[in-house]
Amino acid sequence: MADAKNEAMLHQYVETQVATISPFKVKSEALKKDVEALVLDSPEAVENAKKLRKEIIAHENLVEGERKAITGQFDAVTKSLITLQRDVLAAAVEAKAELGKKVIAYEDELEKQAIAEKQRVQKILEAFVNNDGVSIGQIRSLKDLAAYEEKIEGRVTNMKPEHAAMPQMISMIADIRTAIAERRDTIRRIDQESNEAKQNDLQRQADQARAAKEAKAAEKAVAPAVVKTGSRTRMTFQIVNPDQVPRELCVPSEKLIREYINENNSEHLDGVLIKRERVL
Repeated sequence: MADAKNEAMLHQYVETQVATISPFKVKSEALKKDVEALVLDSPEAVENAKKLRKEIIAHENLVEGERKAITGQFDAVTKSLITLQRDVLAAAVEAKAELGKKVIAYEDELEKQAIAEKQRVQKILEAFVNNDGVSIGQIRSLKDLAAYEEKIEGRVTNMKPEHAAMPQMISMIADIRTAIAERRDTIRRIDQESNEAKQNDLQRQADQARAAKEAKAAEKAVAPAVVKTGSRTRMTFQIVNPDQVPRELCVPSEKLIREYINENNSEHLDGVLIKRERVL
């Protein structure tokens, strides 16, 4: 009889606690509705999602605390209250899981968009520089470098405003202009060194010719007197290495130049001014 009375009192107490905890379940349902209504489409929405998740966790902790306060005093109803807690929080737990899925899906979409944007920008940059077929380091003359620079600046002028405003494009154009300036200095230095080498070579050849002439004169001055017999010395020579013949002794052949121009239909030849005119 006493056991039945105690059991009835226990059930009555549990029902009383259920009535006390019911507002928490209402809160859980409300949180679930908030999550279902949430649309992640902006950084602000993501911040709201973070706040909502914190609210759900705080709600879980609050219900957990209430449950512990009760079970700490009435161990006999612990199991019933734990079961009740699970039922109370079922919607909130489900809401948290759904919220997590939404956040992950949104972050995945942002990552896809970032990758797509990076690929788009890369194609634009490649299209700007990959139409030349030559690198700046391959250019050997100031004339060709000026033509390349003019081509680059023309592309900059005709570029779409949205492309010109891209930070990556601004940085790349600045790098190209710097490379052109550095290449111009390099070509000028190489040309100057080449001219100096040519001048030194001409000076060396002149010095060699003068030394040979002076040696010949000195040899003639100390040569013994020759008895005149009516004979004479005949000079002959044979070119054995044309590359070593002094430049001032090399005369261009007009016949060979004319044949070269006619055969190749040339309009330009280094060191030669070509004119064409009609004659009767």
